[in-house]
Amino acid sequence: MSGKRIVRQIIVGDYTVNLAQGLIQWQAMNFRKTPQLALLKKNSSHFQVHRSVNEFNFHRGLALQLQLKSHSLSFFVSGKNMSANLGYATAGNQLGITSFNSSGYHRTAAEIKGQGNVFQLAAGGRYSYKHGMFTSGLNFLTYHFSLPIVTG
Repeated sequence: MSGKRIVRQIIVGDYTVNLAQGLIQWQAMNFRKTPQLALLKKNSSHFQVHRSVNEFNFHRGLALQLQLKSHSLSFFVSGKNMSANLGYATAGNQLGITSFNSSGYHRTAAEIKGQGNVFQLAAGGRYSYKHGMFTSGLNFLTYHFSLPIVTG
């Protein structure tokens, strides 16, 4: 739902998050063909409905954008099962996530076994203030997985 009053946008379901021109998080495509480099600045809304076949790069949950005069608050909460490869860390022999299956395919026995075996909880948002030419903002983002991410 989109509106022009205090509640500017509500999404329940699958959506992408775009914060801080890609420095924090950018999940949606935003470039078009142009010969001018000045138009490379990303100017998309914070949340967009997920319309892709990509089974990895999106959130599933609730996204809300509010605006009252010069103040704007956008936040989201998401929870979904993801496919990951699991292994043990060499240092502490702890089971954890070694990599994510971002292809979306589950063709082999190993890929089928790893389908939806990790739960991801994500939350975040943005507060911004705009008055005339002055603009400031604060972005925040957190991820939590049901298993730790392990290395080597």
